[in-house]
Amino acid sequence: MALIPTGLGIFALLNNVTDWEGSVARVVYPMVSMQGADVNAAQDWRAIDSHFFANAVYFFIFVLEFIVGLWALRGVIGLIRSLRAPVQEFINHIRTVKQAGIFGATIYCLFFFTIGGDWFLSWKNDSLSFIQRDSLNYATVFTIVVLLLSSLESEMKK
Repeated sequence: MALIPTGLGIFALLNNVTDWEGSVARVVYPMVSMQGADVNAAQDWRAIDSHFFANAVYFFIFVLEFIVGLWALRGVIGLIRSLRAPVQEFINHIRTVKQAGIFGATIYCLFFFTIGGDWFLSWKNDSLSFIQRDSLNYATVFTIVVLLLSSLESEMKK
């Protein structure tokens, strides 16, 4: 379970780096500029028509996702090293992975679902309608990992 947030964070790095321009052009810029979204005048003031801003947003998300992967990797390495250590040490590393999972779920719920979906109204753009659904899928996976690790932690404390 601990490898899931590790993989999601590190693979996000690989995906973001290998298709930077394409992702900014196809997803980030159309989202922040609200290009192609069916919005009215009361909503379009939110649009930010800036390629620099789109790249900055993508870089910011890229860094946050990578932090999740590294944070979880730190926990995984600690889990492996503490297999023969006292239980409390193992539990401490479970908490590290849980923290990474909570941070990951927060990223996807806050930035993709809430800001991307509801502030920039990506759900009103047919080519971006996947953003909220996919962000909920990722947040759900992180949440499941956190819940399962919490259950394991509780069992180990008994």
